[in-house]
Amino acid sequence: MELNISIIVPVYNVESYIEECFLSIVRQTYSGPIECLFIDDCGTDNSIEILIGLINQYDGPIDMRLLHHEENKGLSVARNTGIRNSKGDYVFFLDSDDQLFPESIASLSLAANQEHFPDIVLGGYKVNMPDHFINKYRYDYEVLSGQPLIARAFLSGKLYCMVPNKLIRRDFIINNALWFKEGIIHEDNLWSFQSFHIAKKITTISGITYFYYVHDNSIMTASKSEKRLESTCIIYDQIIQDFKDGRYPLVGQDSLGYVKIMLNDRCLDLLKQYYLKEGNNCLMNFERLPKNSKKLICEYWFAPTFFLKTLKFLFKRGWFTIFGILMRLSIYKNAR
Repeated sequence: MELNISIIVPVYNVESYIEECFLSIVRQTYSGPIECLFIDDCGTDNSIEILIGLINQYDGPIDMRLLHHEENKGLSVARNTGIRNSKGDYVFFLDSDDQLFPESIASLSLAANQEHFPDIVLGGYKVNMPDHFINKYRYDYEVLSGQPLIARAFLSGKLYCMVPNKLIRRDFIINNALWFKEGIIHEDNLWSFQSFHIAKKITTISGITYFYYVHDNSIMTASKSEKRLESTCIIYDQIIQDFKDGRYPLVGQDSLGYVKIMLNDRCLDLLKQYYLKEGNNCLMNFERLPKNSKKLICEYWFAPTFFLKTLKFLFKRGWFTIFGILMRLSIYKNAR
């Protein structure tokens, strides 16, 4: 059986990358039906003009479709638009500044057929760092069946959080209302947590099927750290609600530890960003931390160790001078 595959590509300010992304799609060796849905999320560069030119020049078997938003709505909405308008048996998310390898869709689809249509099929991926390449994930061919086995594989880091490079059964998404949450960043964290706690069958293959690019704009700033913390708090609240609603009946409360660790990291990242700011002393930097960020840190920072509990106590009391000394010791210790 030849599966119908829908490739969903949100497009936003990627004029330097969209052509190579497009070409990597048309070079697919898969002989079955493919549709490619590009979602125009109203960027400010020439990405869409370049893409329209490429689509107009293309004369091949892939059904190319360009869908337009009326205004910029973000990655989650763009992905949801793609899902709603897709017709495939499986969907595959591709970021518009990344690329596929020629055998990617063929290899993933073959596994989906051979294993009688699992919920998700994953391949390995290669990362283009600024000065070298790495194979971030490389799997053996394996089938994981049942909960909580799949959830534990995800929580242990065996199944990656990134949404692209997964062949996902469309009915699995629709029937379980696995829509991407709007208004947050790092939506992959929530979606992957949910999907790997619901999925009943996962297949991994040995091939490398995705080329992920890391760009200079990946550098973390204080404002990005603030948004990351806000989004992670929303993700935590959603997962708590999911548990209350009985969405993960076969998975224990231990799964919450995954998000608590993430929250701890987000709080520390933001505090370090303000501690390391130039031009001001430690006390002034922390006093300028936005009120909402202070509130979220006080409420959501779980501080799992005695040292971190001490840091949180000092932070809540506003004793920033002593807090800064301990923060400096922490940064120095981790840098060694």
